[in-house]
Amino acid sequence: MKKNVGRTDAILRLAVAIGIILLYSFKLISGNMAIIILGIGTIFALTGLLRTCPIYTIMGINSCGINDKK
Repeated sequence: MKKNVGRTDAILRLAVAIGIILLYSFKLISGNMAIIILGIGTIFALTGLLRTCPIYTIMGINSCGINDKK
């Protein structure tokens, strides 16, 4: 797959995912809402690590800079 998520975007996605994990770990979120939020965090982590986002592809967005497309 082609990369369409830039470094800054990927770092922000991973930071959000880590934040969600910490919220769950410290029991600041719980129940059904926690499961939904953890699912969103998982998606953020995967798209941040793989540096490709299907929604970006559909919408034609590319946050990669010229040097980021490797």
